[in-house]
Amino acid sequence: MLFDRSLENFIVPCYNFLKSVVVSDVKVVNIWKQSSWIFRANLSKNVIPNTQILRELGMSESCIALLLTYYAHSVMRKPDLFSQLVGEVQQLGFDPHKSSFVQAMHALSLKGTTWKRCQQAYRSWDCLEKRIIPRCSVVKVLLLKGLIKEENLSLATVIRVPDKYFLSSFVTRFLDSVPELLNVYHGKLEVDKSLGSAHPMFSSLLYRNQAFAVAASHFGRRFISSSIIPAAQDNPTLSYLIRSCGLSPKAATLAAHKVQLRSLEQPNSVLALLREYEFSDTQISTLVRRRPQLILANAKKTLLPKLEFFCSIGMSRLDLAKIMTYNPNLLTRSLENSLIPCYNFLKSVVISDVKVVLTLKQNSCIFLENLSKNVEPNIRLVTELGMPHSALARFIACFSKIVTRKPEFFSQLVRQVAEMGFDPGNVNFVQAMVVLSWKKTTWRHKEEAYRRWGWSDNDILSAFKASTVYDGV
Repeated sequence: MLFDRSLENFIVPCYNFLKSVVVSDVKVVNIWKQSSWIFRANLSKNVIPNTQILRELGMSESCIALLLTYYAHSVMRKPDLFSQLVGEVQQLGFDPHKSSFVQAMHALSLKGTTWKRCQQAYRSWDCLEKRIIPRCSVVKVLLLKGLIKEENLSLATVIRVPDKYFLSSFVTRFLDSVPELLNVYHGKLEVDKSLGSAHPMFSSLLYRNQAFAVAASHFGRRFISSSIIPAAQDNPTLSYLIRSCGLSPKAATLAAHKVQLRSLEQPNSVLALLREYEFSDTQISTLVRRRPQLILANAKKTLLPKLEFFCSIGMSRLDLAKIMTYNPNLLTRSLENSLIPCYNFLKSVVISDVKVVLTLKQNSCIFLENLSKNVEPNIRLVTELGMPHSALARFIACFSKIVTRKPEFFSQLVRQVAEMGFDPGNVNFVQAMVVLSWKKTTWRHKEEAYRRWGWSDNDILSAFKASTVYDGV
């Protein structure tokens, strides 16, 4: 249906508007994936007036971006219905300046029958203090102790299950590890109520259950406070990670535990440098998620020389962005003490920069290795056996993961190949090492398959040796 819309009059204006709010193309694409109908909407009729209503209430741009990114369907309502929804959330006491206001809007935008069922469920639970608080306290303790994992939890299930099941699944089975857990459940031992700030996993768990947070605040005292849901506008670091770096709220919450921004000068210069070197928004988001400390680096003195170095040896910016995104630890290594010595060593073996770049693309982790510990002894071993320089260069460029193995494993592998009759002076010696470096079970399964075809051990070995480039068929 989008194909019947005018590119100039509908699609491009919609993109420009969304980009002006959410900043990154990644989030615009996410909006499209979540709610493609927004590109068919008459923005001036619904979306723009609705966002203006929120701005007049004092809602921050980061919260409006959050609403558009994840709950665009709410903003596409008619302004009168949207105003009514906003009024209901205000009446519940939510602050428009906080992200919990957005979560409440999403929960209240559910169908009326769904919301009524939620109300009935909460009313049937006797009271908040007797059911929700004790269970949440127990779950919090178990998460903090590392006895349960977030991915195995559903907050709705935790709260809905019968008391007998909850006690057996979450209390009695853990009493040996946490003897005081029963007291926590019965309210005899007070647990800090700031759940979100105490454990990021519990925070993200509640973040996925916004309807619960809204209903709990409506039908009981505010045990589930707005601090449980990551409030980007209350935390400059969190806001920056979401808005400027493209991280999801959950990823930003985890990353914010590793970095704290005192100024935006350094992170802005880092992002500008990465974009100058043609890192896409998605790649920047992935890189920051994997190594958030990089946004605190000195872009000019620390990162730029490393990027310039890799480009100087012939790596394209496209490949550079891919490799650094996959392995951002490369940007944490010392240029003089680690990266350049590794390059010099590899260049001395493979001769050309082209093959050094190929090695890096095949196995970027080799630049993180302590060469004197593994790589150099392994290369010395096969060189002493008579492996020609051309075979050695191909070995390093295409199969460097084997060369980085511990010398004990590597020497055993070399001995095994030599005992099979392979000549170190022949290229098939390298191919045999590649195949035999597989897991023993994999090699055994292949031998068994050939034996089922009637091959003897000598037949298998002869076929193996006869193949100049053995592909493991």
